Amino acid sequence: SGHGTATMGILTGGEETYGVAFDATWLAGDAFDSSEGYVSNVLKIFQWMADPDGDPTTRSDVPDVVNNSYGLTNLDDQNRLVCDTIFDDAIDALEAAGAIVIWSAGNEGATGVTSPGSRADSPVNAFSVGSVNDSEGPVASSGRGPSACGGSNATKPEVVAPGEGVTTRTLFNEFTAVSGTSFSTPMVGGVLALMRSKNPAITPEEAKTILLDTARDLGLPGDDNTFGRGLIDAAAALDRVDRPVQPVARLVGFRPATAPAGKLGLAGIEEALILRPGASRDLVPVLTNHGPSIPGTSASLSSPTPGVTVSGGPLALEAAETGALFGPVGDTPFTVSVAATVAPGADVVLDLAIQGAPIGPFRLVVKAGEPIPGTFATHDAGQVRLTVTNFGGLGYYTGLHDPTFVLQGAGFRFPPASPNWLFHAGFMAGVAADRLSDEVPYGEDTQNSTDWSVLPGFPLAVGEAAGGQRITAGYDDRHATRPLGLTVRQESFAFGEPGEDAFVVVQYIFVNDTPGTLAGLRVGLFADWDLDDTDGAPSETAGWDPARRLGFVEGSQPGQPALGVVWLDNVPLAQVTYATTTRAEVIQSVVGDPSGGRAATPAEAPEAFGGEFSDAEKWALLISGQSRTSVTVPQDVYQVIGVGPLTLAAGRADTVAVALVAGNSRAALQAAADAAREAYFTRILGTVPPPPPPPPDAVALEQNFPNPFRTGQSTTIPYAIPTGGNSGSTRASLVVYDVLGRRVRTLVEGEVIPGEAAATWDGRDEQGGAVPSGLYVVRLATGNVERTIRVLFVQ
Repeated sequence: SGHGTATMGILTGGEETYGVAFDATWLAGDAFDSSEGYVSNVLKIFQWMADPDGDPTTRSDVPDVVNNSYGLTNLDDQNRLVCDTIFDDAIDALEAAGAIVIWSAGNEGATGVTSPGSRADSPVNAFSVGSVNDSEGPVASSGRGPSACGGSNATKPEVVAPGEGVTTRTLFNEFTAVSGTSFSTPMVGGVLALMRSKNPAITPEEAKTILLDTARDLGLPGDDNTFGRGLIDAAAALDRVDRPVQPVARLVGFRPATAPAGKLGLAGIEEALILRPGASRDLVPVLTNHGPSIPGTSASLSSPTPGVTVSGGPLALEAAETGALFGPVGDTPFTVSVAATVAPGADVVLDLAIQGAPIGPFRLVVKAGEPIPGTFATHDAGQVRLTVTNFGGLGYYTGLHDPTFVLQGAGFRFPPASPNWLFHAGFMAGVAADRLSDEVPYGEDTQNSTDWSVLPGFPLAVGEAAGGQRITAGYDDRHATRPLGLTVRQESFAFGEPGEDAFVVVQYIFVNDTPGTLAGLRVGLFADWDLDDTDGAPSETAGWDPARRLGFVEGSQPGQPALGVVWLDNVPLAQVTYATTTRAEVIQSVVGDPSGGRAATPAEAPEAFGGEFSDAEKWALLISGQSRTSVTVPQDVYQVIGVGPLTLAAGRADTVAVALVAGNSRAALQAAADAAREAYFTRILGTVPPPPPPPPDAVALEQNFPNPFRTGQSTTIPYAIPTGGNSGSTRASLVVYDVLGRRVRTLVEGEVIPGEAAATWDGRDEQGGAVPSGLYVVRLATGNVERTIRVLFVQ
């Protein structure tokens, strides 16, 4: 939307001479994915900004000012904005690290001030900014107090700044005029940045207090709920700030040795910070002096990163007057060499030490490899069109990394001229409900919409391999709330030959990049097929073909194809999960949902997605075995297919593969599934496909694994139902009992498709409560046959 660009233009300017803190160095955290705002994104960004370089012993990396031009807009039953404290601890932690944090007052007018700008437990700990027009009159939409948080500091906002018809730049580098407190807030942020430039040691409380004390009173005398303490006065505030008496310098960045000295410019800094594996860069440090004059000094550069070496130096540095940029005397650079063994995306740490003055040391952390934007490509071989992204998503590209690509791409089309049948699919991996990385952007308020981040130096590439079309991508989960430490190479294949043209194979090669073992790992694919009814609403039924490991959906209208996902790896069927749920179930469920459904503005979760599809719900599907495999009433169906539990040692890799398949009938779909399996083993792996397992000839209930299992784990219970009669299905039940014969949990009940299957039990009863430690009996019943096993649960 360009909201962030316009905000930053006001705060720091650009190529033209505008912007309050012109040419200040800036960094951004993406709290908004496309048009949706996420509380967890903000919290994660605050955590990162408190220590951007990952070294708690350094402070120079912490930003001087954190500008927040958004807020929470939940209303009470009186139609007033409520007091929401979810950000309070994060604000305090970030300001304790040294950043000055400010917030817009929002654009809700007399409805109130948005949270957390409404926080009111001190005069300065959630500094909110309102807006005025050119005549210094109130802008009608500017948020007004008193704060819903109450107390002696409830008068809001703290100050005001120009916020109507403010000149800035658009995404397309054109001038524009913008209005709202989103744009008065960076006015204040820019003044605070200038104050920090004059004295970097000024504390957040001191800086905000100076702004309050020097503001020019407007409206009623004194503090009021329209103008707060008044209009900021930049000159008066800067006059109140004293220069430090001790030497204070900062590392601005590194420029290429061939770039001119002096002002860096954005392009020069960006080019210098690209450190490619297998290459060297000549770099020159650029510093700025914020204190008294510094005499000539010298600098040494080193790196503790394995595979990274630094040569050259010490370099003699120029003397620097107050407020001046300075760097080496002459043109001699440092040379930073990155070995080819350094993985793209790995942290490269550069430590700059200064000799001859009490400044520094300075640490800079950059990612190895070329920065790669989120993007997509579409398979166009054969009768299927499938769009794939380089951050784990399949189907429509949902624009999470670039607002110009909202809902573009082909989705999944069969045949090519058909409508799109797949709204979205995404790769999932996790070890627990609170440690799940996925690419399922469905109405989330407390989670990221995508946890996978594009690997630097690993561009999306379209080429040929295995006799077909191949698209490769790479990503990791470093930006997840609780990363697993997985790096994923995604390879997808499509073929044009008859008989092999109704599917796309997607292979995931994932590596454990952590120093520890990942135990209980489950990986899988989420898919949301959309086969619309006559009213244009998704209306599918779903089923499971265990012999083929094929989860399928079918539409309610003539001429619609049968579609599905096939698990291709030759693992025991008991390790395979196939589960269905529906959009209606997700909307009705409150599992994992945030209290109050906090959504940030200006971006809000689309109403179309309804309730939040929480990580807890996704994890429950991923570990559910094959206990909820069908949907018989046409509606909007979600599928999850996966495998686990897996154990992945440090530095080790594993591979899984799925195929997205299509056919004009269920029989054609099954033929496509068989062909996809054949192509995966013969074309891609270069091996002979293993024979399909024979259908079971007797009822079987195998011992669960793990056994015993503990709180926080799930146990898998394999079972088999032989074919009986001509109906294609039979009735069965799988129930957990305690030793007194009381029913504890029903795992399977009703019609099942004959074959091998598996269910999981998480140690909870029908009401969701944890069961006590002890021995339990699992009973499988079908027809007049029963089988039992004993299961041990330990809390």
